[in-house]
Amino acid sequence: MVWVRILAFSMAVLCASAAFSQGSGCLQRTVPVNILDDKRLPVTDISTPDLRAEVHGGPIQIVSVANDTRARRILILLDASASMQGASGELWKASLLTAEGLAELNPPNTSLALYIFGEKANERIGFSEGNSRLLNRLRQIENDPTYLKTHVYGMTPLRDAIAQGVRLFGSAKTQNAIFAITDGGDNVSRVKEGELVRTLLAQEVRLYICLMGDERTLVGDPDAVPRMADPTGGLYFMPFAAQASRQIQHEVSTPMPVDIADVLRFFVGQMMSTLQVKIALSTPVIKTEDWRLDLSKQKSRQLKHATILYPQKLLPCATGSSGTAESAH
Repeated sequence: MVWVRILAFSMAVLCASAAFSQGSGCLQRTVPVNILDDKRLPVTDISTPDLRAEVHGGPIQIVSVANDTRARRILILLDASASMQGASGELWKASLLTAEGLAELNPPNTSLALYIFGEKANERIGFSEGNSRLLNRLRQIENDPTYLKTHVYGMTPLRDAIAQGVRLFGSAKTQNAIFAITDGGDNVSRVKEGELVRTLLAQEVRLYICLMGDERTLVGDPDAVPRMADPTGGLYFMPFAAQASRQIQHEVSTPMPVDIADVLRFFVGQMMSTLQVKIALSTPVIKTEDWRLDLSKQKSRQLKHATILYPQKLLPCATGSSGTAESAH
């Protein structure tokens, strides 16, 4: 069964990483970091003394800070379950146009992939197939008057779909992100939240979720979305929400963008302004640990109300929430 293969893949990733960490300690790690000012604009003028980190109340050394110049890969994950139809198909149309909008932006040095998931829809276009093929396929679906009735159907395996999407990234050393377009519901997945977060962290994939509909039409547990996205260093957006401030759970002082075009530009800007922060741990991580990354006191006075987005957990593995893990010498 598909879910059995997903569980096996997740366990293989985590076990292999843990085995490596026992040998090397994974003391040096590189984490992707985004810093936003009080206007939600990216801040990249950051040096090593501007940051401080800790785990269990003890300091973590900030070794270096650099702009992340690696190629980027973004998986567009499109929910085609029944709840995405909307009253008369408008929710599916908006979701499809959102996917098209991201593909049309075609960010430089970025490869796109597509995974449409649902009981009837199960379509994938890989990173190697080209961004133009992906965009053409989305336009074909938009112009197909039968697609909504024949493919947008059934229950919502959101967590399972995200876990399957992780497999499309392979092991290439790139900036990786999933941009999920969904109503947030999940009524059939076998993969649990905690396991999914660990898999995303181990494979260095940040999760961004674009919640379609408004607060009246969203389904499922509203807190499940930030529980999945936040620990990976990602975000969630609610472009149609009446309460824009509910889009992000990082105690920001101003709301995130609410227009679809703004959301897409903001997301791409995030990917293109990512920093690589190398940290050095004093002792090996034995089990999954929460850690903190903050601005220094001096920098926080300059950047009041700034937000730092980063993978919030350290895994006991070679590729935990750390981009790249290295043995200490």
